[in-house]
Amino acid sequence: MKLFLPYLATALFLSAQVAYSADDPAIILCEEIAKARIKTPKSYERVSAEIQANKVYVVFDAVNLYNAPIRESYACAFELSDEGKFRLVDANAEELERELRELQEEIESYKTGGITEEKRAELNSRVKAYGQKTIDHATKVFENELFAKKLGFYPIDQSTTELGPAPLTPFITPFRRLR
Repeated sequence: MKLFLPYLATALFLSAQVAYSADDPAIILCEEIAKARIKTPKSYERVSAEIQANKVYVVFDAVNLYNAPIRESYACAFELSDEGKFRLVDANAEELERELRELQEEIESYKTGGITEEKRAELNSRVKAYGQKTIDHATKVFENELFAKKLGFYPIDQSTTELGPAPLTPFITPFRRLR
């Protein structure tokens, strides 16, 4: 019994913290963006929502156009501005950065040795695809910001949210947001 009590106390603390965070403006904003991106926003029903550092994760149930139940998840990432307000950034920036590093390393490996025309064409195709993916992600962030501004509480003031700073990363993000 004594071994069980610390685990129970930890579980109660964590569940209380998540429940408290459910009314956080960052969670509300992320939910509104998720609702706007699904085909049947009126069917949206939150399953869970939590904040981890500078990211919000929501899991929700909804129905698709054929009235079949679906469970989806959505993530929103934020960056603290110099004015003390959180603004949306790309939640998948780390994935894009990893892909860019892999491309750069592969290109560097061919600088010392030769490269076939076939391999050059393949690399060019991958670089173009990466560029398009980057543009698509930046466009999504821009669209989400425009939508968020219409809600009336964006950007989110630091004093009104449980959001925290982004974890430090050892590389440079290829883009943050369109200005």
